[in-house]
Amino acid sequence: MRNLVHINIILIILASLNLSANDSNNSFKRYGVYAGYGLVRGNSAFSAFQGIPNCCPEFKRTDGYQAFFGGIYDYSFGEYGIEGRLGGEIYSGSFKHKEPRIFGINGTPTPGNFEHHIDFDIYSINFDALFRMNFLKNFGISAGIGTNFNFSGNFIQFESVSSSAGRVTFADAEGNSTGSSVRNQFEGEIPELSKVQFSIPVNIYYEFNLKKDRSLILRPEAGFRYTFKETVMNTDWKYYAARIGVSLIFSNKSFEVIEEPEISDTDLLMLELEEIRLREEKQKLRQAELEAELLKKQLEAESLAREIKLRDSINEASAKKMELLREEFDMQIKEENQKYGEICKCYIVQFISTSNRSEAVKVKNYITNAGYTNIIMTEYKEPYMGEIFYRITSDCFDNHLEAFDYNAKIMQSDLILNSRIICNR
Repeated sequence: MRNLVHINIILIILASLNLSANDSNNSFKRYGVYAGYGLVRGNSAFSAFQGIPNCCPEFKRTDGYQAFFGGIYDYSFGEYGIEGRLGGEIYSGSFKHKEPRIFGINGTPTPGNFEHHIDFDIYSINFDALFRMNFLKNFGISAGIGTNFNFSGNFIQFESVSSSAGRVTFADAEGNSTGSSVRNQFEGEIPELSKVQFSIPVNIYYEFNLKKDRSLILRPEAGFRYTFKETVMNTDWKYYAARIGVSLIFSNKSFEVIEEPEISDTDLLMLELEEIRLREEKQKLRQAELEAELLKKQLEAESLAREIKLRDSINEASAKKMELLREEFDMQIKEENQKYGEICKCYIVQFISTSNRSEAVKVKNYITNAGYTNIIMTEYKEPYMGEIFYRITSDCFDNHLEAFDYNAKIMQSDLILNSRIICNR
């Protein structure tokens, strides 16, 4: 049941990728057949198949081959593709283990060997789900996961004895010669053969276009496959294979192949000369553009220098004028202090004094939105006429020159106000 779940997951992934590929205008389907051959090497750790007598201490390695064939369904989108392969596979090989022994032949110790053999054939249905990518034009690589459904496995087992001194035979339980140099001969179905095995295939390939419209492709390929589930239960028998093969791919989409026209040596020379001429003209044009850009930057720099010089002279004159006004205001305050006989405690900048409250609020918001802080709105009653007035002023300045600087800043700003400094006695 778990194996069926694995297969369903693979099919779902392929289907989802297939649907997403439908969004591409470059997607198309391809079908084909494949066949190939592989050399297989396996590692194991067992001494006998379950229920089959064998005197071997341990089978550690097996060598063999694979023959495989089947059909291909390929969904391509651009340089990428999803490929499914379904086919048959035959895995044949043998286990061999040589066990050195010393035999007594006519009372003389003689070296010899016990040789343990297991020959096998395993037949399976194979399904590969592969993701592939083309690179370097027709070269490509594919990788994915493979599943083998082993439906049959046969073996032939025997144990032989040999010696350099000549023919030797096995002895029976009583020590008498059996007259045979072979024993433990068995054959039949491999017991406890794994029904499902998983593997990781990786292949590289090259596509030859058998037709100009690429509707028929011959694809030689070489690859490596590692099977990571044991072949027979409780044997730790896993194997890997180096494989070569060929695929014949049929496409349901033709591609227009534009043949490049033949160009003579004279035409090539003319093209090269024209290319050199165009390159030289381009360099001259670029040089002229650079010189014009440099002249433009020089003129901009000279203009900026004149502007800075003029601005500095204006700022210098303005600063001198402001300094004179500051001195005049300072003298005016001193005269007022002498006149009143006391120093003014607080100086404020008054922006407006009006009996219209909405106008006063408007001016206050106007100044506040301009970024000036500590703006105050006060209400007072004129003592003679009894009329209510609203004044918008700054906060108090202890120093009259600070009030002067603040007012100068207001006057030089973009605010259109007739502000003035008053003493808040």
